[in-house]
Amino acid sequence: MPITTPQGTYTGLLGYDREYEYLGDSNLPFRIVENYTYEVFDTQLDRTEDLAPYFKTQFAAQLQYFSGDVNITSLEYPQSEAFNEDGMRFQKFNITIQSRTLGTFFEEDEDGYQNTKNAGLGDVVAGWSDMLKDFSEKFSFSFSEEGNKNYSHSLNFSLITGTSGTPPTLITGASDVRNTAGQIAAAVFAKDFEAELSLTGFTGYVNYVGSDSKQYTSEAFDELAHTYSFQKNREIFPYSSGEFTHSMDHAINYDADGYFRITESLSVFGKKHFNQALTGFNSLTVGSSGRCAEKIAQYAPIVYKQTNDSSAAVSSGIKQVSISKVFKMPELVVDGSVVFTNDPSYFDNITKSDELSVERDSNGTLKMNHSFNYSLLGFVDGVTDTKAVSGSNNILQLIAGDRAGSISTCQSTYSNLTGVTGRRHPDALTLVESNITAPVRGKAYSASFSFSDDPMYDLSKIVNPFTQTQITGFKTMDVSLDQTEPKDIIEEYKIINRESKQSVLSYGYQQEPGSVSINCKGQLVRPAQNLFEQFKLPTGEAVDLLKYSKGLFLNHVMYDEKLYNYFLRGSSYTFGSENTFDLNLDFVYTRKR
Repeated sequence: MPITTPQGTYTGLLGYDREYEYLGDSNLPFRIVENYTYEVFDTQLDRTEDLAPYFKTQFAAQLQYFSGDVNITSLEYPQSEAFNEDGMRFQKFNITIQSRTLGTFFEEDEDGYQNTKNAGLGDVVAGWSDMLKDFSEKFSFSFSEEGNKNYSHSLNFSLITGTSGTPPTLITGASDVRNTAGQIAAAVFAKDFEAELSLTGFTGYVNYVGSDSKQYTSEAFDELAHTYSFQKNREIFPYSSGEFTHSMDHAINYDADGYFRITESLSVFGKKHFNQALTGFNSLTVGSSGRCAEKIAQYAPIVYKQTNDSSAAVSSGIKQVSISKVFKMPELVVDGSVVFTNDPSYFDNITKSDELSVERDSNGTLKMNHSFNYSLLGFVDGVTDTKAVSGSNNILQLIAGDRAGSISTCQSTYSNLTGVTGRRHPDALTLVESNITAPVRGKAYSASFSFSDDPMYDLSKIVNPFTQTQITGFKTMDVSLDQTEPKDIIEEYKIINRESKQSVLSYGYQQEPGSVSINCKGQLVRPAQNLFEQFKLPTGEAVDLLKYSKGLFLNHVMYDEKLYNYFLRGSSYTFGSENTFDLNLDFVYTRKR
């Protein structure tokens, strides 16, 4: 085969051998490697350029090969006195040429590149076989205890630089070669979703091909040696839905109070961007309550059997305790958990606990204290007073409802204390004190309500005896009565120098009158008006209380058959700036002997 330029002439093929290159350790040949040995006689001896690149270019053009697949592996120019080796008229060269070419065998063999188990390799060999070198491929599969499946597909190869295409394009720059390497890797990775890929080697591969699962690639390269490594990793979670995949776990605790607490843990992965993960997490938590209630119903019989608890079946009405989210935006992941319980102290967005205590003072009266503690479960945003925490009720409405129901709870407990205290209690308690603590910003609220059976709080018996209507204007009223019985008037006279019975008693058949003192000490209702602008004397309340006291006196003495005479000797009342009121009445009476 003559050289097309006058630089030299081929005189014949002196040697030839042929072998195949394979893709890694596989039995898939993709290139024919041929070695030629030629003699070349050069007649143009005045050229100064490097002969090796020149001859490489000449043979590549002659063979119509990719320039990078033609290499001069040996170049010798013997020197002797022979005319063709003296360097004066002729110069002989012994040249060994190696060429790498793509054969057609891979298209004809059904077990070759066109087999579905080798998906992607045929495209690579057909498109870039002239540049490809030292190709290897590896698959890795794993299955975790949590149910996650992990898939890894790695490629390692090197590239040969030169001219390629029609017309020939020089591919020598680092960026050009690197881009070509990326195209090769993409062509292979694009086919790894084929269900038949490597099916003969791993029959479970079909479970690892989720094209919408979370996946990422990594790349390493040496721009000087033109070696490249690519790895594609895919993680397939047990559950997949639309634009995201997720994993889900449940943990159940049975506490000492006999209530269940269940935690649903979620890991949600967006398939393309972070918002898919966030949207998926929010959508999954909508059904968390139903899933957790179902889990509790499943495990409750087991717990009861182990604990010998004879409690009735657990109600499905569970409440959310908390929800947490962890944003991993670079990873397109939202991790979080939702906690539920069937503890009745939990409401929609708040926890509530209450405590009841009973105190007894020295005079035997009982005081019951009913306290409540509340804790918001949601975020504090400055408007907690209006945040719905129980149905449509806000925290203040919830406290008002607890206050209304507190009296019934305390009254029921109070009625059962008769045998404990040893005294008969009245039918009703009176609210004597209430305290509510509400933070400006915060989650903790508290309320306490105190009830007492002290008669001073029971104003139902403070009645006008003439109209039989309850006296108003007082919050409390403590009534005391002190009686002094009439006494006979007896005079004692001393007798001087009387040896015995030195005194003589004189009985005058008269009596000192008896008295009844009534004291009414109470607390006036706080006036609605400003006392500095509209000062008002409690004369009406004083008159009403005077009438009540008169009736109290008559009920005390009128059934005395020997009662002879009685009258009001004096009365007075005082009141203070703290709405205190004090009325004193003094009645006088006598009896017949």
